[in-house]
Amino acid sequence: MMRCPACLLLLLLSLPVARAAEQPVLDALDQLSPRLLLGVNRAGGQVLTGALAWPDSLEPAIAWREALCPGPGRADGGSPDDVDARLGLQVLVLDGGRRALNQYGRELAWQGRQELPASLDELPRPELLAVSAGRALLVADPRGGVALKRPGEDWRPLLDYARAGLLRPRALEAVGERVFLMDGDGAGRRLLLCGTDGAWRRAWPAPGLLALHRGGEGDLLLLWRRGEGLELERWPLAARLEELPGESFAVARFAAPADLERHPPRDFLWLPAPAGGPGRLLLARRGAPALLLAPGAP
Repeated sequence: MMRCPACLLLLLLSLPVARAAEQPVLDALDQLSPRLLLGVNRAGGQVLTGALAWPDSLEPAIAWREALCPGPGRADGGSPDDVDARLGLQVLVLDGGRRALNQYGRELAWQGRQELPASLDELPRPELLAVSAGRALLVADPRGGVALKRPGEDWRPLLDYARAGLLRPRALEAVGERVFLMDGDGAGRRLLLCGTDGAWRRAWPAPGLLALHRGGEGDLLLLWRRGEGLELERWPLAARLEELPGESFAVARFAAPADLERHPPRDFLWLPAPAGGPGRLLLARRGAPALLLAPGAP
């Protein structure tokens, strides 16, 4: 069995690479290192690792393989829904079907499991996972609930109807101790902000918002549908945001996939190119292979 991330990366780099038209179906994404990606295929019950390479410094390639994940999360047919690797020495995989969190080391050997309490009725089958900088765990169910567990405390609901109204979570992200929740659909979509301390901050109308992912240095990345294209936007210092975003920056624009409505985004990773070249957007989509999108006006 492999004992270090470097060994895992070397093995992955020896496998055939998958270019833009050959990505697997992915529902959730995260990054172990700049060159090692994680992906979840919910329908197949798979957690995948992907070794990222830029062989010609122009077009990236990713070698995907199923991760070796012994333990209850895999050996008895687990149902992974989301993955978070920001804890450094640990990787967490949300098993929504069993309402549990499986813990792995960075070499992806299974280490243990934590079940969600049965008392959390608002989480019949959670699908979204995030971890704060202070190691608070957050899970959300698209049917209407968000729960939080801070270190040394029990699980509890994060938001109640009195403050947030009826919830239909579509994406969940934590930046520092700030929690961002994409809620609702269509014209009723909104972006909610609160703290892991439960303090309510703000709600914004966000009808064009498609997905969220944390960026570097306390930033938040937001993927929008704008006009005929997609736009990746960066909110600097989102970890300290109280109510209103300050100056925001457009990172890149992309032509929207022709089947965007049929296969909406589930998650994404922004992959900066080496030597300052144009990066790529790895876009996970519902029910369809992921896409590697190059920046370009639609």
